[in-house]
Amino acid sequence: SCSECPTVRNALQRYMLQPAKDQSTDGATLLAVLPIHKQGTDPYLCGQLDMDVFYNALAFIYTLDTYFPTTKYKLRGLVVDSCSNNLRVDQDLYSLFSKGRLCNTAFSFDGNVNNKTLAGVITSTTNHVIAANRVLSPLKVPILSNSATSTVLSDKDSYPYFARTVPPDNMQIDVIVRLLKEKNWDSASVIYSADTYGKNLYDYFLTRAKATQTCAGAQIAIPTLATVEQAKNAINYIESNSKSKVIILMASDPRTVLQAAKELNVLDKYVWIGTDSWGTSAKVVQGMEDDLLGSITIEMRSTTVQKFGKYVSELKYNARKGIPDDWFEEFYQMFHRCNIKTAKVQFPQYPDCTEQEAIDFTQIVSQPFVLNTIAATYAYARAIEAVSTGMCTSHASFGSCFSDETAWNRLFENILNVDWSLSASLELTQTFILRFTNDRFWDIGYNINSFVDSSGLPKYTNIGSMLNQQFLFSADYNTYKGNDWSACRSSEVCDCSAPVVNALTGNDTMRRTKVAEPRNYLFYNIMNTTINNQFVPIYDLTYKWPIWAISVAVPTCVGLFITIFLFLYLLIFYEIKGGTTLLGFMMMLGIMGIYALNFAFFLPAATDTCGARQFCLGVVYAIVFAALLVKAVDNWRIVESVEYDNKQLINEKYKGLTNKIVLLLMAIGIVCVQLIIPIQWLVHRPPSASLMSEATEIHDWMMCDPHDVYDEALVMSMIFVMFLVLLTGIFSAMSWDNGNNNYESRWILVCSVCTAGCFLVWMIVITNASPPYRDGAVALGNLFNATAILIFTIIRKVVIMLWPQDPDDMEGEKPASVIDDRGNELYSTVFSNAGYDNDDAVFQPSSPRQSELDNGDVGF
Repeated sequence: SCSECPTVRNALQRYMLQPAKDQSTDGATLLAVLPIHKQGTDPYLCGQLDMDVFYNALAFIYTLDTYFPTTKYKLRGLVVDSCSNNLRVDQDLYSLFSKGRLCNTAFSFDGNVNNKTLAGVITSTTNHVIAANRVLSPLKVPILSNSATSTVLSDKDSYPYFARTVPPDNMQIDVIVRLLKEKNWDSASVIYSADTYGKNLYDYFLTRAKATQTCAGAQIAIPTLATVEQAKNAINYIESNSKSKVIILMASDPRTVLQAAKELNVLDKYVWIGTDSWGTSAKVVQGMEDDLLGSITIEMRSTTVQKFGKYVSELKYNARKGIPDDWFEEFYQMFHRCNIKTAKVQFPQYPDCTEQEAIDFTQIVSQPFVLNTIAATYAYARAIEAVSTGMCTSHASFGSCFSDETAWNRLFENILNVDWSLSASLELTQTFILRFTNDRFWDIGYNINSFVDSSGLPKYTNIGSMLNQQFLFSADYNTYKGNDWSACRSSEVCDCSAPVVNALTGNDTMRRTKVAEPRNYLFYNIMNTTINNQFVPIYDLTYKWPIWAISVAVPTCVGLFITIFLFLYLLIFYEIKGGTTLLGFMMMLGIMGIYALNFAFFLPAATDTCGARQFCLGVVYAIVFAALLVKAVDNWRIVESVEYDNKQLINEKYKGLTNKIVLLLMAIGIVCVQLIIPIQWLVHRPPSASLMSEATEIHDWMMCDPHDVYDEALVMSMIFVMFLVLLTGIFSAMSWDNGNNNYESRWILVCSVCTAGCFLVWMIVITNASPPYRDGAVALGNLFNATAILIFTIIRKVVIMLWPQDPDDMEGEKPASVIDDRGNELYSTVFSNAGYDNDDAVFQPSSPRQSELDNGDVGF
């Protein structure tokens, strides 16, 4: 809802709405949610105009203007700018369908735009589809995408009303596998990025390669935002573990890998096969052209739409075709490289615009997904017309027609049944026929390109294609390095024993180091200032805790305060003399650490919070249970309780290693063992956080990297602590009948059982539940655990110390023969109740141990 939005958005226009046709107040509105602008300085502010997506928005309006100027329900288009923030998609959709407005945006229009007139949604990226699906799936409103290629969206159960005019990513793997078989390259190494894009391609490649007896000889993952040094490590691994000289590059940023190979002087040693993230990009190969001759790339089939180019060329400074002034002026300045002094967004680095500049349609080169946008818009609008003239013939308005969910089902069916020849309608030079497959995508096909030297000029040239499972490949393809490249031939044994190596460091999608996200956490404070006599608002991004964090933080702070108070009270008023008293203070430090660590789980995942979680979680518990374990073992080894003549006798069994410093050092040594685990983790993989994307539907949730194994790794880092809890429980159970310190061993056992139960619950949750519940589960587990230990140890002993008791009862409980006075201790012997004990009995036991001969007591 809008309450989840930051209270201040960008001051520029966020939507473009075609005027109502024939003055209709209830005409149908087809909605396109597109990232017209890039993100600004933070995710909730709009940045610079994205020219490619702006062309997609124009293609959307162009299709409605050209092919559907008049329809039964007066169909018009509405373009909403998400500013590349996925969270805005579901918020705006929810707001539009429920209240007919946009979140925190002045939304003025002629006619009605609400759930009775909104006819459907077209959106772009995979993340946008996931966000839209959260709102629209229960309403059965179809979603069409012009550019979402992730295989995650192929799940018809999760995305029941979704279709797309692009093939999923795995289809290009079919092209690559067919290419390998065509060239008789039986082995190929793989470098893929450790994000959803790379992982999906890689997993599908392994499946297809196995079916076609092709070896993936060496495979390694690199971070999405890999550095050149990380890419060099990947290249060196390929060099050491693979005989193949063919490398398939499935990286989101292929240029970094190519740069690393060039710096290692091995770039021209391989034939590189790139996916559509490389395509025909000149930027990817810039400066490395000579070394990459013979490389092969795969890209989705497309072509320049001349009619659309002419439509764009009609735009003039005084003829804006209904484009909002903010958008048009920014586009005008970027396209013509000039500056408009009156524009809200200016480009002072350019000369002033004359306002007479004209757009030459030949300058409108093939823009990504323009053809796909036209196809998606046509399919949706044609399906609406089919329903309106079919089952809704008697309905005068769109709202009355689609009040029945059967109409929405029929609408989706008509979308999937669209059959349109784009070649004839758009006068294209290639054949394109829009038909959806059974998997609900338009198999537009792929082109196979090679980077070649044409008369001294390196360029991409088409050498093949794959369309409708028809594979075509040029017989005269030349690798510029010879054709015998793969060391693993059909007649030889193919060595595919090289292991898969995970990402070197880092993981999914974009990286974050500042405190931000997840949803419900941010809002803006407006600070007014004046610059050059002009009012300028400054937006201060402020962190806001979620409800669960506030609920858990309050008792956490109370517990932390009580622990600190008791620690200082005992430290000041209790005379520390010996025994295990120091271990009690050490345990209290650990309890304070558990409480304090919760704040790392209240804050969203970031570099610092992830590092704190990884390092501190096991360490603070080790501090507590190292002290409890030494105390439990000390209770078990020192005394033996026996019954004689109906009285309890305590016989000393062991006198060595009882010095208070030795016991403390033992506990510290145990903690040092635990320290090794998180230190190795942090050194091997520095902490970082990234935005959850297609891995889960809650894509706007920040998570510590790597997403797929982080929570399991957090559990594994606690294995030694779980071992300490088990040992502590065993030794405390073995000394169950030991009356030392008012049967302290029994309460240590209770602490062990409580801790084991808390561990069991939150470990199951973080390894099985969805991301929103994981941090809360750990925080609650820490709160309950620390509180239980505090109550059953420290608070219990303080209550016993301060609670007045009958001296006769206490005397009656004393054994007839007491060799060790620890049977009557409370917190330590200093806490013996003055009402029934005296200083001599407390500090001068009848048969002292060595630690007591050192002028000490036994503590607790």
